[in-house]
Amino acid sequence: MGEIVSLWRFSCNVYQHTDVQQACLRLQDQRGIDVLLLLFCCWSARLEGQLSITQLEKACEISAYWTDICIRPLRHIRQDMKLKQGLEGWEPLRKQIKSNELAAEKSLLDSLERTLQLTQLPQPSTTVQYVPLVMEYIIYCFPSLSLSGKADSVYKSAITDVAVVIYAAQPDMQYHSLPALVDYISNGFLRNT
Repeated sequence: MGEIVSLWRFSCNVYQHTDVQQACLRLQDQRGIDVLLLLFCCWSARLEGQLSITQLEKACEISAYWTDICIRPLRHIRQDMKLKQGLEGWEPLRKQIKSNELAAEKSLLDSLERTLQLTQLPQPSTTVQYVPLVMEYIIYCFPSLSLSGKADSVYKSAITDVAVVIYAAQPDMQYHSLPALVDYISNGFLRNT
C-alpha cells in the first residue's frame, strides 16, 4: 500500500507500466471505453471509503462531456494528421494538437478528482477489497463489460485489457499474477453481476 497521489500523477504512473498503453488503446479504439474514466475508477477504488452513486454519475457525466466536446475531436484531428504525414508544416501543428489533447486529458482528470470534493487525499484502502470495489465502479460506468456469459474473443480480450490496467494500478494486490486476476474477473466477479 502506498501514499495516494493525485489522479493525474496516478494515471501517468499506471500508463507507463508494461502493456498498459496498448491495453488502453485497444479498450478505447475497439470497445469505446473511456480510458480516463477507467483510470478514475482504479484510482477511486484505492481511496478509503466507497463512492456514492451520485459521485459515479457525476464522474460519468463530466467524462462524457469533456470527451465528446474536447478530447475526442482533438484526438481525431491528430490521428488524421498522422495519416497525412509529409505534408509541409503539419508536423509542428500535429504536435501542438497532441499537446492540447494531453492538456485536455489532464483537465478532465483534475475535474474528476474534484467530483469527490476531497479536502485532502485520504489514506489508501486495503488491497483485500480493491478488485471487487474497482470492478463495481467499472461495471457501473461501463455496463457493457458486465454481461456475463459472453464467450467471444473480443469480450475476453477486453476483460484481459481491463485486468492489465487494474493490475498496474494496484501492484500490491492479493493476485500474484495477471492470469489469476483475469480468471477472478471473468469467472468469479462477472458471473455474479
